[in-house]
Amino acid sequence: MAGLVKAHAAVLLIPILILSIVIIGLSGWAYDTWYNPNKVLRDNDVSSALLGSALPAATLAIVAVISGAAFAMAKAESWVSAASALSTALVAWAFGIQAFGFACKHANVGDRVPFGVSDAIFDYKLSGQLKALSGVTIVFFFFQTGYLILLQLVVQNSQFN
Repeated sequence: MAGLVKAHAAVLLIPILILSIVIIGLSGWAYDTWYNPNKVLRDNDVSSALLGSALPAATLAIVAVISGAAFAMAKAESWVSAASALSTALVAWAFGIQAFGFACKHANVGDRVPFGVSDAIFDYKLSGQLKALSGVTIVFFFFQTGYLILLQLVVQNSQFN
């Protein structure tokens, strides 16, 4: 049973890696648009928090994917690789839940033109980038949660065998 769950956990590493790369790309693109000196881009306070939390969450998720892949490819059950895979996945999940919270708040607040800013200088391109970033971050969090649950099942099953 532990080998079967280990294979399922390893399969979840692929979409987590892809979503992490997408989040890093979207965050970098939005940062590039956000710090444009020619426009007023202050959408709302949640936008800067989303940008500031999504990038480290995705970076730590890539570290967790590397550690999880090393654990999944190990021939024998090693507590060192299991502990490193579980601990890095837990730290990445903690950062991911923070980014998830900001993404949900950004989806709730939306992209309103701030008071006192004319419609001509408001950047709607950034608004679309942040919508995409919040959507991908929400999906990313659910994949991360599933991976963490399956990894915990692997450790629990191998502990009692």
